[in-house]
Amino acid sequence: MYQLLKPVLFLLSPETAHGITTKLLHIVLKLPFGKKWISKTFKLEDPRLEKKLWGLTFENQVGLAAGFDKNAELID
Repeated sequence: MYQLLKPVLFLLSPETAHGITTKLLHIVLKLPFGKKWISKTFKLEDPRLEKKLWGLTFENQVGLAAGFDKNAELID
């Protein structure tokens, strides 16, 4: 899906693209199958990516970076 939306999103300003993507994710997460679909579609499991820091285990290095959901709007 990202490959379909990427060309359109890259035409927009970063703030606009972020706002649209956040709104779409809010809608998808409200659907009964939304969380499961996102998890299944975008989760990458590879033990080589695992990092342990501060007593926590991160499945991949993306969990260490400030990122898309910096205000934690999209998590339970």
